Amino acid sequence: MVPLAGETYFSQKPTGSPPLPGNDGWRSGGGKKRGDSSRARGQSAAIIVLLTLFLSLIFPSGLLAELPVSRVAKVCPAPDQNLTFSYTAVPLYQFGSKVDGGGSLSVFTLIFSAGVKKQENEQLKAGLDFTYIYDGYSFSGMTGFRVPYPWSAIHTFGLDVPLIYFVTQDCTWKIYLVPTGQFSGESTATFGDALVYGGSFGVSHVFSPKVELGIGLAGYYNLAQATFFPYPIVKIKISDRIQITNPFGASPAGPGGGVLNYKLTQHWSVGLGGAYRSYRFRLDHNGPIPGGIGQYRSCPVFATLGYQQSPAFRAEIYAGATLWNKIYIDDHGGDELLRTKQNAAPMLGFSASGAF
Repeated sequence: MVPLAGETYFSQKPTGSPPLPGNDGWRSGGGKKRGDSSRARGQSAAIIVLLTLFLSLIFPSGLLAELPVSRVAKVCPAPDQNLTFSYTAVPLYQFGSKVDGGGSLSVFTLIFSAGVKKQENEQLKAGLDFTYIYDGYSFSGMTGFRVPYPWSAIHTFGLDVPLIYFVTQDCTWKIYLVPTGQFSGESTATFGDALVYGGSFGVSHVFSPKVELGIGLAGYYNLAQATFFPYPIVKIKISDRIQITNPFGASPAGPGGGVLNYKLTQHWSVGLGGAYRSYRFRLDHNGPIPGGIGQYRSCPVFATLGYQQSPAFRAEIYAGATLWNKIYIDDHGGDELLRTKQNAAPMLGFSASGAF
């Protein structure tokens, strides 16, 4: 499904698998592996191009040249002996919409993440993040498909080790490194077959106190499939009220996306955002597709209304839709068996987050 806050999201064919013929809605994959990386790369490139065009049109004089270099110098964070703890909790509901071939699908998602970070010295910040995601898929009325309920509840347990290294003495160049490991699958999926691992590496430059831009590359071994994609690093403060950021970091689910926030008052803000998400998970080894792989792709677009009392607490309401939804089923070794599409679906969610 679609995490909307700080998310951090990993042979042989089984014997006795039931035949899974296609029909008017579901198409057979012909036993070929599907490449996620090209689509993800295209989405990331589109985000970067649109962002560049947006900035060049709105700010022809250039935010990058707004301040002299002397104003940018020495932005290194001070070492801190204290730990910083953070948390995020997100319930999210994607309403049901029609699936090609008959029936409908709705998804309820619950996300919980907790992390700890420490500024070790002026040049190194290190952390540890844990994420749990529950996705409840509700298929209904799919009489045209031989397996009307291909999966139901998906559990994702993730562990990240985010590292930020300030390369130069003035700390205007940064390196981001995030090793990642996770379990993603149904509760009775074979543990070793449901592991995802990899990481992301990015470089950014602080052009001014208002602008940090960069690019990274993420790579993961994602359930019988290796995926690679670039992702943007964007932190732009257009004014005291307007800023552009990534809504969540790169993960096995895809690039970080982008969101435009507008501060209404000291505590209230609104925003518009979007991203590309692709969730891949291992299925029950005793289910209708034994040990297979499910995949759900979507492009969420959303508006937000946020309230922040202090750094320790921020609440947001999300409303939007998921577009270009696609459902895939692969066999145990990652060869595509079936695919279908789902109509655009409204979504509504809430998040509570903070750091202390």
